[in-house]
Amino acid sequence: MKETVKKYIDLELTALTREERPKLLLSLIEEIEEDGWSFTDLLLLIKETEKRSIWVRQPLFEKTIYPILKSEIENQNIEAIKVLIKLEANLGAYQRKFKTDEPLTW
Repeated sequence: MKETVKKYIDLELTALTREERPKLLLSLIEEIEEDGWSFTDLLLLIKETEKRSIWVRQPLFEKTIYPILKSEIENQNIEAIKVLIKLEANLGAYQRKFKTDEPLTW
C-alpha cells in the first residue's frame, strides 16, 4: 500500500482533537502533492476507506481527488466517473464552496 494512503487511513482512525486533525490533514495533503498521486493511488484510497467506513474529508477531495478525477474523466476514463458518483456528496460540497456547477466534459 502506498505510504500516503496508509497515513490517511491511520489519520482517520486515530482519535484527534478538532485542532490536531485539520493540521495533520493539511500536512498530509502537502505530502501527497509531493508524492504525486495517480488514479491508481486514488482507487486504492477509495477501496481502503470503503473497507473501514471512513469518509473522505473535503480538503483531501478538493486538493487531491477532484483534480485527478477531472483529468481522468476528460481522458474518457469510465472508472473515474464511477468513483465520482461514489463521492457525490464531496462533489456537491465542492461545487457549493466554489459556487460552480462546472461540468466535467468528455
